[in-house]
Amino acid sequence: MFYMSLCRSERLVRRLWQEVFGFLRLLSDFVMVFLVELFRFLLQTVFHRCVAAFTNLLSNHVVWPILSAIHNVVIQPLAVLLWLIGLALGQLLNPVLVFLRRLSHILAAPLRAFRLVEVTYWRKGTSAVEQV
Repeated sequence: MFYMSLCRSERLVRRLWQEVFGFLRLLSDFVMVFLVELFRFLLQTVFHRCVAAFTNLLSNHVVWPILSAIHNVVIQPLAVLLWLIGLALGQLLNPVLVFLRRLSHILAAPLRAFRLVEVTYWRKGTSAVEQV
């Protein structure tokens, strides 16, 4: 009988401590969930805004001047150089192209007589009737 009451009291004490530690476990879970949600809130609101502001600051005061300097030192002079080379080549090759055009007209006359190839050259702003 004493053994039975000891087992029963032991079960009750064990059950009591299980309830106490279960309550402590619930409190610790509540605190952990609170801390995790607080950390998430801070990351999503405060940290996100700080990162966005820092990125904006970095782009305005570091990246923009570097890209502007690269454009002014490298890209724009190279583009101007290529433009001027193109204009010079156009003016340089203009007499050669005029010569080749006149030569092709001379060579086209016999071919037109044999009707092997029909070559027609129309100036802009004129109609086919004016060319005949």
